[in-house]
Amino acid sequence: MNILFIMNKFNLCLLSISIILTGCANPSAQQGVYNPEVVITDDITQSLEPLFVIAFGSCSDENKTQPMLDRAVDQNPDVFVYLGDNIYGDTYDMTELKEKYDQLRSKPEFQRLWQATQVQATWDDHDYGWNDMGRHYTKKVES
Repeated sequence: MNILFIMNKFNLCLLSISIILTGCANPSAQQGVYNPEVVITDDITQSLEPLFVIAFGSCSDENKTQPMLDRAVDQNPDVFVYLGDNIYGDTYDMTELKEKYDQLRSKPEFQRLWQATQVQATWDDHDYGWNDMGRHYTKKVES
């Protein structure tokens, strides 16, 4: 439910920018008529505060420190999105796979991220099994 709200807010921002940039607020601009009264005197992008900050990350080896998570927290994101390979779970052992997620979850930098913002994730091959196994990975359902 939160991700739907996030995307709607983001799309509203894009729509607003599109309306401004295409001249929809100016009927003569819509008709392709040159209007010399419209003069842009300032770069409005310099004065706008970001409406929403999204941080992304991927390919995080659970056996190593994750300094990028601290850098993400420093950006004060509204949401952090893992794009896949959030761990390297290359195993058929579901206990070992869970331990790898627990290992990531126990990292201080992950804890700081978790406390600072909403965390969303999508899976790639390493998140549930062996590299590039796809439908051939026999433990896909269990993972």
